[in-house]
Amino acid sequence: MRVGWLATFTCALAGCEPVVVSSRPGRSDQPVLRPLCAVDGCTYCPGSENPRDAPLTELAESLRARNYGGSCYHAAFQSVLRFQGRHEDVSRWRSSFSGPAYVQDIARCAEKLGIRYAMTTSGDEAFLDWCSDTRRGCAINCYDAHAVTFCGWDAEDNAVILDNRNTSKFYRYPRKKFLAMWRAQGGTAITAVYSPVPPIPCLD
Repeated sequence: MRVGWLATFTCALAGCEPVVVSSRPGRSDQPVLRPLCAVDGCTYCPGSENPRDAPLTELAESLRARNYGGSCYHAAFQSVLRFQGRHEDVSRWRSSFSGPAYVQDIARCAEKLGIRYAMTTSGDEAFLDWCSDTRRGCAINCYDAHAVTFCGWDAEDNAVILDNRNTSKFYRYPRKKFLAMWRAQGGTAITAVYSPVPPIPCLD
């Protein structure tokens, strides 16, 4: 895992704002953060008929970055930035960078804009766990020649994916299948290292 711009993995962990703590299925020794929408007993979650449909990294549909001119990795990372409240950075990014990119290109763009980031190029599952547990999400290359936003592991330990080609819904894959897909495409991922916005409130 590579960390850019003076940020460290330890400091990033220290900056996580706990919301609701529960245990991930099959990994009861490791606490995981859950948004308020995923708490048992919640009867309604904005934008979702089922409270457990809400991913850890959830953006209003109008804020989900869409693919522009084949810039899928750029768009995937922009959704991460928006979830961390970095809207001005997204505006600067979209006016400065576009086109096909690899994770190293996204890292260079982040450095040019002074954006703190952390990344992996080795298919490190622990990196995805950290991005999920801290509710930051990350941009990943998961499909053939296409990058998407990893929004975290849901209550059933499925990977929740936001595809910038169709931002109206989320896609889910069982952990084992998803990890195989991700690693087959190089196992790259990158996230911004800032505090995520508060979770969508639970209404009952």
